[in-house]
Amino acid sequence: MKLLVKPRLYQEQIFANSLGKNTIIVLPTGLGKTLIAFMLIAHKLQKYPATKALFLAPTKPLAMQHLNSFKESMEGNYIANLLTGEVSENERKALWNEADVVFATPQTIKNELEKGTFTLEEVSLLIVDEAHRCVGNYAYVYVAEAYKKQASNKHIIALT
Repeated sequence: MKLLVKPRLYQEQIFANSLGKNTIIVLPTGLGKTLIAFMLIAHKLQKYPATKALFLAPTKPLAMQHLNSFKESMEGNYIANLLTGEVSENERKALWNEADVVFATPQTIKNELEKGTFTLEEVSLLIVDEAHRCVGNYAYVYVAEAYKKQASNKHIIALT
């Protein structure tokens, strides 16, 4: 998996500082938080090829936007899928199983975890977009807690 876009120096520095440790990336809109997340996905999946990355966004249109940006920004052999509640349960499970990168809303993932459709054991990178929403009973909190309990190689990147 290779990045098709040249990152700016500050993006490369944030990327380097985020390797191997949980990080909150705080930047104004339009300065490339998502590109940094894509760089981390490529790095993590190269390091742990038998794993997947999970990119959460609070709404389906935003998750779809991130998926489309990912496909435009990356080249290589990977499968990136969108999981939403509009897809049948069997198809969601198949999309999850085949994907290297999953883009989804936290509510969709929470529902599937509660049903036991899949686990987060094989997820080596969890990206949480609009992380300022990670409070109270919001689904982000549930998914993050499940991730901390289930994942073998834990790494969380929060974007806000």
